Amino acid sequence: MGSTLRRASFRALGILLLLATGACSDEPGRSTPPDTVADTIAAEVSADVSAPDLVADEVTVLATPKESDRLFDDTAPTPHFDLEVQPADWEWLSHNAGLEEYVPATLTYQGQSSTDAAVRYKGAFGSLFSCLDANGELICDKLPLKVSFNEYDKAGRFLGLRKLLFHSCTRDGSCLRERLAYRLFLDAGLRAPRVVHATLSINGSAPSLYALVEYVDKEFLEDHFDEPGGNLYKERWPGILDPQYYVSGLRTNETVADISRVLAFSEALQSATEATFNEAVDPFIDRGAMATYNAVDQLINNWDGIWKLYCSGSLCNNHNYYLYEDPSDDRLVVIPWDLDNTFGQPNADLGRSWSDTSPEACAIEVLQIPGLPGDLGILAPQCDPLLRGLMLQNWEAYRAALDALLTGSNTNLESLLGRLERYRATIRPLLEADPDAPPLADWDAEVVKLRYILIQQYEEAQTLVDE
Repeated sequence: MGSTLRRASFRALGILLLLATGACSDEPGRSTPPDTVADTIAAEVSADVSAPDLVADEVTVLATPKESDRLFDDTAPTPHFDLEVQPADWEWLSHNAGLEEYVPATLTYQGQSSTDAAVRYKGAFGSLFSCLDANGELICDKLPLKVSFNEYDKAGRFLGLRKLLFHSCTRDGSCLRERLAYRLFLDAGLRAPRVVHATLSINGSAPSLYALVEYVDKEFLEDHFDEPGGNLYKERWPGILDPQYYVSGLRTNETVADISRVLAFSEALQSATEATFNEAVDPFIDRGAMATYNAVDQLINNWDGIWKLYCSGSLCNNHNYYLYEDPSDDRLVVIPWDLDNTFGQPNADLGRSWSDTSPEACAIEVLQIPGLPGDLGILAPQCDPLLRGLMLQNWEAYRAALDALLTGSNTNLESLLGRLERYRATIRPLLEADPDAPPLADWDAEVVKLRYILIQQYEEAQTLVDE
């Protein structure tokens, strides 16, 4: 299908889904697309003689059945949980949310209970501390919760899990963005947490809707990797040579703390030039997979992920991701995290501005944000050696990955809008009965806005692919 016809299809799909909930017809004249973006980029990039080594390794979520699979089944009915907390503990938690400390709890699901669980509020500036007044009192109707099954008993598990996260959609009026974004990473063949919607009753209250998010820990590694024994880091980006920086970010193997691999990667980055970048990083990261990751990240407009560098003084760091050192090939895998800020508006840039690496573009922009102590700096992503090289030295692979998303059977616009409609139809009656939900008319408007953003975003991506 030509790009002009494909753009027309984007608009037609939006109109059809505004008027009806039925499935759209298949694209005429197109053979069945590959199952994952990884398949497509491997085929397209391997045909590019200018970059024969840029074949993305195929990545798929492991199919071995796990206890948690029934929780995170994307097509199953919405799961319901009952949380019981002693009234005095719940009262204390409500007045001390900012401490992020646990209190004892019992969580029940389908007749199974964890009586030795613990619960606390969770979140960073946007989802937690922006919901507290100057005295630390709650001003939001609902906050995200973390339920731990191993806080009091290190061997404690529930459905094979150590923790469950109930996200309250504080920054997402549709309560759909996070689930759609994670699903797109998964359908592109990348490793990412699974997300479904769930209802939660607290001490017998009316059920309230949350996004149930898979926690990234040892159990996650066992569910998503053939070899789950490697180092897992939270928000530790290669390029810094301070060993303590990486040790402090370890979430597995903390006692051994062998960080030699990521340090070797950082040293390779320090000495790499524009001409030698690809050769220098290939032993440490799959550039094809990262082209797909960047394509998804840009398509969902994940402005608060790996390409947003926050600075304190001259030290800059990105956040909302994990890094896993996969023992199967000794390379790092990036795992996305906290995707509730995605799909906020169409992303027309899609990485084009990264070509500007001038001193002016790489000057730290200082921001003053109410509620945060001191000044916060922002550094453009192309000023980080790894981000810059992965995008600029692999631009054609990135464009191929975007095209694969636009045409993939599980990632094209038709599929995405169909998923949006399915989720919408599922959670609307739950929101109607949710005392903490926004007015239904406001929520309906947010869904219409999100649908428009998706259509516009795919048109923007098609424009870049056609350039």
